[in-house]
Amino acid sequence: MGVPVNVGDRVLVATNTAGTGTYDLGAAVSGYLTPALAGVVSGSRVSYVAVDSLTNPSLFEIGEGTYTSAATPTVSRTLIVRNNTGGTSAVSWSSGTKYLFFAPSASRFVMYDSDGVMYVSTYVAFAGGGSQSTTVVSPVTDRDTGLFFPGANRVALATNGSSRLEFNETGAALFNNSHGTSGQVLRTNGSTSAPTWASLTAANVGAVDKAGDTMTGPLYVSGTAGVFGGAATERIFSWATGTTTRFQAVLTNATESSSNLGSNFALRAFSDAGVSLGDVFEVTRSTRKADFKVNPSINGSEVIKASDFVTTASSTGSMTLPSGIIMKWGSGVTSSGAVTITFATAFPTAAYNIQLTITGGDSAQSLNALKIGTFTRTAFNAYSPSGTSYGFNWFAIGI
Repeated sequence: MGVPVNVGDRVLVATNTAGTGTYDLGAAVSGYLTPALAGVVSGSRVSYVAVDSLTNPSLFEIGEGTYTSAATPTVSRTLIVRNNTGGTSAVSWSSGTKYLFFAPSASRFVMYDSDGVMYVSTYVAFAGGGSQSTTVVSPVTDRDTGLFFPGANRVALATNGSSRLEFNETGAALFNNSHGTSGQVLRTNGSTSAPTWASLTAANVGAVDKAGDTMTGPLYVSGTAGVFGGAATERIFSWATGTTTRFQAVLTNATESSSNLGSNFALRAFSDAGVSLGDVFEVTRSTRKADFKVNPSINGSEVIKASDFVTTASSTGSMTLPSGIIMKWGSGVTSSGAVTITFATAFPTAAYNIQLTITGGDSAQSLNALKIGTFTRTAFNAYSPSGTSYGFNWFAIGI
């Protein structure tokens, strides 16, 4: 930023400077002042006009320079704005008396357009920073409302003599003389009163807190929603009635290792009181197999599993089906044409059917070789009408 250009009041002095060097200032012309008497401070940049005559000038120079107070005061010729030829070079004065007076050049005047609006070709700078009660840019009759500069690299707005908003060199805002606290934001009060600093909570900014908050209504996610956590920890998504948990989808805390082991998936059920009832099933990540912790059902009927088949596996044995049907088998020999077979375990209710198969050679096998006599849930009788002894296998069904 440049320095202010000073002119002083009624400064007009004689000078005998010749050539293009610094002006040495002499005495003031009668009725005028020297720069010192006009209050111009040494070191000030001044705007001047130098002429070769006060009554009939033929040479002139308009310029700016630095005024230095000394036994012989001087003004340097820092900037030549215009000379009598229309150029911008210093006039090379001949010997004799010339005259120098302080006056602004046309380029330093503030201009107004046809609507009375001030026009500034570059920028406006203020010598003082002002205050909240005497602002530097304000209405004519309201000096305590407007713009002021409270310090280096700071700008502020005031109304009614109070600072309302200030920005510093880092861009930080001071609102109503308060920065708020860490994490706070400005919140409108929905009226003509000033906004206030407020913390980011669901209650005052319409957001949902990251922890412990409740959202009403549906949540729509256009991309991927996730539940994230460290290895060997349960990562849980819950469904609840009110605040009481009913089900959870769980990524288990099974330790991860090579071969895709660990972090299995489970569905967990909860009681009316929100206490875990255990997992419904668990899917092993490495095998993608589901291990049901309770017997599953389809359309209300339980799915049959291997353990539902109660089996005694031997040459004489039995199998109980999930439906309750019982199959029994074994072997025997008719001695003197008849034999009684007693079941190792009786049918609980009844025997329905018994089949016999002769185990001898083809010549011995005949439709009438063996027959079933009486049978109960505990035993049956086999006999040969011919009285011949035969070996046979038997198969019985009952409940």
